[in-house]
Amino acid sequence: MRKPARLIFAFVILLASLWPPLTYANHVTSLGQHPDWSTLDVFQRTLTREEFLRRLDTLYAPRGAWTGCITVTPEAALIQTGTDSAPYRLVFAESTETAAPVPRRWRKPEELLAEASAEQPFTGWHIALDPGHLGGSYGPQEGRSWSIEGGPLIQEGDLVLSVAQVLKKKLQALGAQVSLVRDQPGPVTAETPESLRPRAEAWYADQNPQGPAPTPADLQRLSNILFYRVSDIRARAELVNEQLRPDLVICLHINAEEFPNPAQPTLLTPNHLHALVNGAYSAQELSYDDVRAEMLIKLLNDSGSVEAEVAAAVAAGLADATGLPPFRYTGSNAVPLVGQPYVWGRNLLANRLYSCPVVFLEPYVANSQAVYPRLKAEAEAPEPLPDGLVEEYAQGVVEGLLMLRASGP
Repeated sequence: MRKPARLIFAFVILLASLWPPLTYANHVTSLGQHPDWSTLDVFQRTLTREEFLRRLDTLYAPRGAWTGCITVTPEAALIQTGTDSAPYRLVFAESTETAAPVPRRWRKPEELLAEASAEQPFTGWHIALDPGHLGGSYGPQEGRSWSIEGGPLIQEGDLVLSVAQVLKKKLQALGAQVSLVRDQPGPVTAETPESLRPRAEAWYADQNPQGPAPTPADLQRLSNILFYRVSDIRARAELVNEQLRPDLVICLHINAEEFPNPAQPTLLTPNHLHALVNGAYSAQELSYDDVRAEMLIKLLNDSGSVEAEVAAAVAAGLADATGLPPFRYTGSNAVPLVGQPYVWGRNLLANRLYSCPVVFLEPYVANSQAVYPRLKAEAEAPEPLPDGLVEEYAQGVVEGLLMLRASGP
């Protein structure tokens, strides 16, 4: 869901600070750490030169975004490390036949077919559902909260938590092991805006060494953003990667369009659907050492092939359930997947940090003329509506995953 206009300015300023001029020298993103490049050692000789370049050019770093930080020779990729030491050397496999096996904790869908049955098609599959944002009392702070003409308060974080709870039951009934990354309103991180305030102060001072001192309101906005948009996602990634260790993460979101006049919100016309996989890194983003290392892990562990397959199937299921047309990006921050009008590659913090396959879903435009009346009716109903948007969303995901299973090798 997109942010109300009142938060856009502060967030744009924060984003601008994250992408400084290209220097490739010891840069890390907000709350990030300099990578241990030896973690790439397990991927030595697992990928041919041709396949490495194909993944870079078509999905992960199109339009030559990688050329400033990666040098490809016939034998290896030389990767800038952001230190004074020599570049990290990733040796290519001589051929697909001689390539070393790719180490990973998660299993591909086709690897689980032997455990499945017609009644329990998802047996053996561990799926984590990640309801986006925080919801509850945090909805207004994170800019995912609004109402129209005295109607009920609509919050993306609460809506997608309801979808996750319904979807969990449906998937479990079909044999899946299902974990919720967030099972109640509120943050996953133990940090607070108050505990992050020194980081906000340090960031502001670093970015404005000769400028005026920040106002208390400036620091509060920055602390809030570090809390709900950075620290909380990093905490979710740690939970996913180190504790849950699923085969797949599905990030549940609902889109929205910016109100032309936030002071007098009115319903809008657009209504659409799209799904996101990790990709489309820019040269500026890759100037960060941690981003560069995280992209390479996603590229090398082949989570992208599963993400593309799952995203296409789930998008098809949601399109059938909702009748929504595909959303199209017009900027350079996303790249379309060939032959998949609903699926785009885009670099987001969560789909970069989650090391297993992860698919972001963005169906509906919550503040549209078609969707808001449904959300209003659902919010005012004493019981869940069997034909409501929450049920439709969850069932669309299930139908998409069933399509994926039915199309197995």
